[in-house]
Amino acid sequence: MDEVRTQSAEGSVSVGTSCPDRVASSVSGLLDGVGVGSLSADECAEWLRALSVVEGSVAAARSRVLGAVPGSRLKRAAVRSAELVSATGMSGVEARRAVRLSDALEALPAAAEALADGRMSTGHAVALAGGVSWLN
Repeated sequence: MDEVRTQSAEGSVSVGTSCPDRVASSVSGLLDGVGVGSLSADECAEWLRALSVVEGSVAAARSRVLGAVPGSRLKRAAVRSAELVSATGMSGVEARRAVRLSDALEALPAAAEALADGRMSTGHAVALAGGVSWLN
């Protein structure tokens, strides 16, 4: 697998694509370290904005991975959702939403980019996906 290199304010971080458990552990570790006991209202608002951006980045990445599954586009959405439930343990509702979002973001690359970089919220992207699915 290719290696993914990301750029952050702290510098370049290299993450191998073959280590999804390390990515999950790293993100979880970072978020577990957030101390909320003494945050001001402004700091809470900053954290909530930042977490919304992270949520969008995760949703966009999940959508890219779903779209990369070989032969997945040939399967009905219900089958792909059931496979996602089996693979991840997420709820059926959440899996159906993720599959719809993946399909919509594949059809709308500008929306995928906006979600990934925080210019669009996950909720807005899900609403857009519902509209795209309705139009199809």
